[in-house]
Amino acid sequence: AAQIVEALDAAGAIADAEALRVLLRLTGAGSDLQAGRYAFREGSSPAETLRVLRGGPNGVQRLVVREGLRVEEIGALVVRAGLATPEEWQAAIKKPRPEPFLAQRPPGADLTGYLFPASYDIDGSTTAETLVQVMLDTFADRVAPLAAEAQRSNGSLHDALTLASI
Repeated sequence: AAQIVEALDAAGAIADAEALRVLLRLTGAGSDLQAGRYAFREGSSPAETLRVLRGGPNGVQRLVVREGLRVEEIGALVVRAGLATPEEWQAAIKKPRPEPFLAQRPPGADLTGYLFPASYDIDGSTTAETLVQVMLDTFADRVAPLAAEAQRSNGSLHDALTLASI
């Protein structure tokens, strides 16, 4: 706990390092602290700092979505990371989407191939819906411009994605 207090003090995250040390000793909370990334308001009071520490990591974490995962496999990662329930993931992927590149999908096709594989920074405000949107936006930036190339080859972007996944 002493190292944590020192690190928080050096970062300017706490207003009173000595008061936090005393509070940790009096509550016995020092042994309950979890490793991870935490987000604090600058100059947090000792009580606020202890509340955040007791709540567990709340800072930015990284979710790695590797290539070749199907929508349901990405959903399992999201659920395991604690970002959403299975029901919230299903709602996010089934939501109607306005992206033009999705209009080329055959009826009933899911978002497999359209959720761009990458490392995504997630935090307490990230939801299944916001993650799906960021993944689609990343796809739009990096892959959708290739749609014209696919059409020149007498195919669709969906056809090209299907071939790439084989």
